[in-house]
Amino acid sequence: MAATSEPVEPEFHKYFASISKKCDRWWNFYTLTDTFDRQSQDKAGFSSFDSPFDSPFDFGLMVKKVVPKRSQNLGIEDKKKVCDRVPVLEGICKYLAESNHVLLIGKPGSGKSTALTRLLLEKCRDAIHRVFYTPGEIHPISQSGELPQIPVLIELRYWQNSVFQLIEAFFNQHELPLTENEIKSLLSQRKLLLLVDGLNELPSEEARRQVAAFRRGEFSQTPMIFTTRDLGIGGDLGIKKKLEMLPLTESQMRQFVLAYLPEQGEELLRQLRDRVREFGQTPLLLWMLCELFRQQNSIPANLGMVFRLFTQGYENRVKQDVPIKSDRNWWKPLLEHLAFVMMQGKPATEFRVTIPKQEVKMVFQKFLQEKVAYADDFALRCLDDLLNHHLIEVGSGEQIQFRHQLLQEYYAAESLLRLLPELSDRKLQRDYLNLLKWTESIAIALGLVEDEAQAVHIVKLALDVDLMLGARLAGEVKQKFQEKTVRLVLGIEVPELIKVEFLGITKSEFTVNYLNNCLQSENSDVRIRAVNILVQIGNEAAVDILSTLLDDEEYYISFQAIRELVKIGNETAVNALISALKSVHPNVRKRAAIGLGKIGNEAAVHPLIATLNDEDSGVRFSATNALDNIGNEDAVNALNDSPLYKFSKKIASAPQVVEDEDEELEVELESNKILANNVDYQVKIEYLIPLLNHPTSSVCIGATEFLIKICDKTTVHLLMTALQDENSEVRWRVAEVLAQIGTEASPTINSLITALQDENSEVRWRVAEALGNIGNETAVNPLITALQDENSEVRWRVAEALGNIGNEAAVNPLITALQDEHSLVRWTVAEALVKIATYDILYQMWKFLLSGVYEAKDIILKIQENYKFYNHEIFDSPPVEDETENKSQSTTTNNFYAPVGIVNTGKVDIHGNQIGLQDGKSIQ
Repeated sequence: MAATSEPVEPEFHKYFASISKKCDRWWNFYTLTDTFDRQSQDKAGFSSFDSPFDSPFDFGLMVKKVVPKRSQNLGIEDKKKVCDRVPVLEGICKYLAESNHVLLIGKPGSGKSTALTRLLLEKCRDAIHRVFYTPGEIHPISQSGELPQIPVLIELRYWQNSVFQLIEAFFNQHELPLTENEIKSLLSQRKLLLLVDGLNELPSEEARRQVAAFRRGEFSQTPMIFTTRDLGIGGDLGIKKKLEMLPLTESQMRQFVLAYLPEQGEELLRQLRDRVREFGQTPLLLWMLCELFRQQNSIPANLGMVFRLFTQGYENRVKQDVPIKSDRNWWKPLLEHLAFVMMQGKPATEFRVTIPKQEVKMVFQKFLQEKVAYADDFALRCLDDLLNHHLIEVGSGEQIQFRHQLLQEYYAAESLLRLLPELSDRKLQRDYLNLLKWTESIAIALGLVEDEAQAVHIVKLALDVDLMLGARLAGEVKQKFQEKTVRLVLGIEVPELIKVEFLGITKSEFTVNYLNNCLQSENSDVRIRAVNILVQIGNEAAVDILSTLLDDEEYYISFQAIRELVKIGNETAVNALISALKSVHPNVRKRAAIGLGKIGNEAAVHPLIATLNDEDSGVRFSATNALDNIGNEDAVNALNDSPLYKFSKKIASAPQVVEDEDEELEVELESNKILANNVDYQVKIEYLIPLLNHPTSSVCIGATEFLIKICDKTTVHLLMTALQDENSEVRWRVAEVLAQIGTEASPTINSLITALQDENSEVRWRVAEALGNIGNETAVNPLITALQDENSEVRWRVAEALGNIGNEAAVNPLITALQDEHSLVRWTVAEALVKIATYDILYQMWKFLLSGVYEAKDIILKIQENYKFYNHEIFDSPPVEDETENKSQSTTTNNFYAPVGIVNTGKVDIHGNQIGLQDGKSIQ
């Protein structure tokens, strides 16, 4: 039977079908496709599934909304509301519905790209299910016959000229050749969903500018999802809705390990114990660890050894039955050299994640010259074998890439490790330590350094470059060397809170005793930060300390300790929470019961049953819910005898009752009047403005929302008079409307600037918000003056507005405001400075940080991320020649035991962003 509505084009069905077929085994994107023995998958039961989403690799990954630092000043319950964990695809779709553009942030291997692949597959499967088709005929199920939303995956690592080129390439890849004009037509109709992967993998600033311009340009209403490794490399493109991939929980890791290694899983988990967080928080690393353990039945010493043993195992075992054209012994040196070449970008701060195949041929040929006979031919044979058998692949446009960026960083680390004996200290600092692109590879390499003196010396050099970099690397050396490197960090003369922060950056177990002592500090910020770091370390000693804090007199510390014990969820944590059920504080008992319900360990059932008789109703209710969550036989029997359980079920199933029917009716009547279609805009606006002061708050809010909806830049003059209304609530609600409309008309700007002097503080901060959203630079000087406002909320709104406008004239006033007495103002000032300031202020920010202004830390990090180097004086220093510096200075710079200052080796006069830390003293 022919369809009555216009059919969907058959080409689109082929497109959906092609993606569905190629992405069917989506879990391969969590691994390194084709790089391990497929028999291992079959042994683990991964060879076939009833559903494409029915896989042991479905980790249940979660995301949380990224909120500004100032949200740390909210109450605990408020923070919970803005930081809720949700499944990754649910979170993406939820925030995409609220905003056209969403940014997904996550560590390498955390599952960002796989999440986009799953969403791509899900959307294509949905499109296919919405269309009933038979050979020769396609019939939309919907009566409208509209084309389903078309998902397009854009991999920015393959960037050449434009976003359109990448979209066109993806369509071509999946049997749907479209012209640029056809693509633009689909974009203008909002028919495409763009899944844009890898902002951090764009090859240049120009490419980033083009992507940013595309996002804000003609097709800005097209829904887009972007991913990035972090906000520093590639930035956030101004996207407000941000989601962060959360690390795997211990229960998620345990579930996967036992499914992947049914016979060896328990032994792997036993050996991991305290190190589970170090190795297993991302799906890729957890899979690599399982594969390695399956082969060797042991756990490597550190992450560098995980990569080294994994790749060695692959070279020695994978596809041994497949004939090769070259020699396996050359594969590793070639991959190391290739990774090193790809790290050399232009400008010096950039690197490449793809490289043309023809260039790889030349790189291999040059490397093999004078090393093997017939080098040119042998290089081509090696490349063919590596593409067929190893960890690189050909992608779009004949571009070669490592199968994962982590592998590129590992091979670059091995190449740097070989190079270290040839590098002078100054060259190591200038060309490697100081560049952010090398940090991950250096961290991996340090875990492979066998000589303690060499490892300690490199950490000293790193501390000379940047204190936070040095602290990070102090925790990356082999564990047996960390006592000395952590001691270097402990020796830095800084305020206690900053020292605790530096120790947290190390993530070393050698900091636990010091952090335990910090729990006795008189400074509550120090105690809270120490707790947070103990949580991050998460070893048995840290868990034992956290277990003693459940009754801490400071509620936030006890709350944090309980929350983190729930995340850890092991036997020690469960026992601590069971003990907390007997706390003298009802809130502690309540939180402990909730936590035990989340963990779901049956050992908690009988202690929870005893808690059903607690004197506090909140505790009883939490214990009831916890038992309901655990749900074993004993829990169910206890609940069946519980009157509270029966009552809570009855309430849950009861319909909601409107308490004030008259108020609801009034809201409805007013809304109907406002929405009357036969009233023109001017009449509507004039009618709505008085409702901004309606005695019913719902009507006020409704009127505000309607004004935002119907006002535009041509009707905004109608609000100007209302900005002078005698009622302050009308004035601030009008300012709220103006903030949303965002017009740059001079009368509007002038009226808002005048209103910055309003007697009501809420009007002033609403006006500041409006001026920031409008972004007119005329407001900069009045806003700078308003940084001195007596009301702290006005000050932080003003700081936020100055950051949004982005005029450099605000930099020095904002730096002064960084010493504001209110932390909320300081955090907002920090966020504003990140948007405006250049690296010239790094010196001042380090001076602030080392004197105890904690908020300066984020400014330093963001500026470093923006410019992709740590120390601007080192970056601007003359190049270091490769000649014979090490040979001529070998008696000094390579004397690893020579006496040096705490962070200064004495060979480089560097003070750029470390305030001239020399001889262990801080030059203020």
